[in-house]
Amino acid sequence: MAWNLFAAECARNSPNYSVQIYDLHEAAFIQKYTTRHVCDWFNGWSENLLSEIKQNELWHTGPLVKVHCSGKEKVTEECVDLIGLQEDDLLNGMDQKQVYKRLMHLSENDYVSTRRFLIENPVITESDLRRMKVENSDISDILSVLEIAYERVPSGSYTCPSCGWTLMFDGLQAFCCNSSCTAAKLVAERLSPISAVDHLRLKHGVMRYLSIPGQLELQIKAYAEKLGLQAELWPNKDQYDIGITFPGGDYWAVDAKTYRNPYQLRKAIFEDHDFYRAKWDRAYYVIPSNLLAAYPAYCDICNDRLRNMHSAIRCITDRKLKTLMKGGSINGTR
Repeated sequence: MAWNLFAAECARNSPNYSVQIYDLHEAAFIQKYTTRHVCDWFNGWSENLLSEIKQNELWHTGPLVKVHCSGKEKVTEECVDLIGLQEDDLLNGMDQKQVYKRLMHLSENDYVSTRRFLIENPVITESDLRRMKVENSDISDILSVLEIAYERVPSGSYTCPSCGWTLMFDGLQAFCCNSSCTAAKLVAERLSPISAVDHLRLKHGVMRYLSIPGQLELQIKAYAEKLGLQAELWPNKDQYDIGITFPGGDYWAVDAKTYRNPYQLRKAIFEDHDFYRAKWDRAYYVIPSNLLAAYPAYCDICNDRLRNMHSAIRCITDRKLKTLMKGGSINGTR
């Protein structure tokens, strides 16, 4: 088990190793380690070892598990993002991976319309989903996408006022697939309940990795079109998220990202070869502005990596992108 290996390393490298080994069964590991920032796991280790460990992005990872007042343990978004960054073969059985594979089998137009349907319908009635299936009854991959993507809404669910998915409560604590949705205090009596009898929702992974960033993508597209710019979703079946054409002919490529931890995005950037190979005049990784609340230097952390890889690509917030687009629509860019 992983915690036994970690116990052995603690025994070798920390002066308090005897206490740590005694306590390091699974439940204690969750309580004493995974609920803390990873950098706190190595208290007491030698500076020589720490200098090596700090080079790994994992050093900057926050708690992987949160224990709530009821005693229930839930993995954090950072933990989910971290899993999503591992080798592809770890994701083969995950719903979002299966949905994405089937989307890639579709024509360009069907790809865009089906992906947009999922983003715009995080919760859907059985009758509306049935209608979508009937309209596409001759396209087996669309039917497969819809079958895999949705599941029954759990009883006791409410509509999330931020992302449109399902909110559930553990006591007074609200839970959604996106922790920023529950940053403000929510009260069940002020929310709209969802009937579990005739409603379905996107599965957690599909919502977290496709619909949440997709909502940002659609917002950017809508803003570009409001400025009179041409905006295309997922060119070449998701080589990047949005292509924007300006009056002077300049073409911007935008890839929207919602990783809460900038070090996880920095790692993903390192492996994102398709974006670098695409043809564009400007290219941006775009994050929601609210992520700066937890990491004010978020963009700087990612841009430090980009400067050494592709100096023409930058990480910016959605608010900054809108400012740049507005200026470009007036001046024609360049």
